[in-house]
Amino acid sequence: MPRKFIYIINPISGTRTKKDLQLLIEKNTKEQDIPFQIFPSVASGDYGFLHSIIKEQKITDVVIAGGDGTASQVINSLMDCDVNFGIIPCGSGNGLALAAKIPKQPAKALAIVFNGKPVATDAFISTMHLPVCFVD
Repeated sequence: MPRKFIYIINPISGTRTKKDLQLLIEKNTKEQDIPFQIFPSVASGDYGFLHSIIKEQKITDVVIAGGDGTASQVINSLMDCDVNFGIIPCGSGNGLALAAKIPKQPAKALAIVFNGKPVATDAFISTMHLPVCFVD
C-alpha cells in the first residue's frame, strides 16, 4: 500500500519558529514522492476530526512535530486508527523522543520516519499504548 501522511505541527512548542520546519517537511516529503497534508495542532487536543480523513484518504502515517503534550493529544485521539505514528521533536523537553532515541534534529527525525521500521511501542505519555512508532 502506498504511504500517505498527515503532519500535525505545533506552532508554539519549544522555542524555535516552525516556518523552516514546515519547509523542510514539504521539501523532503515531496522528494520521497509521498502525498501529504499538514495541519496545525489544535488547542482542544481533540483530533477526532481527522478520523474521516484518515479512513477516506487511506492515510498510513501521522507525524507529530511538537513536544510530549502534542504527541499525547494526537495519539490519544487517533490510537484507534490503523496508522503509524512518527515524531519530530520540537518541544522543550521531548521526553518521549529522548526515550525512543529520536534525534532532536528535524531532518534526522524525518529520515527515520521515511526509512525507519515501524514497531509496536508502549510509552509513558498519559500511560497509554502507542500502536506503532518508528525507530532507526
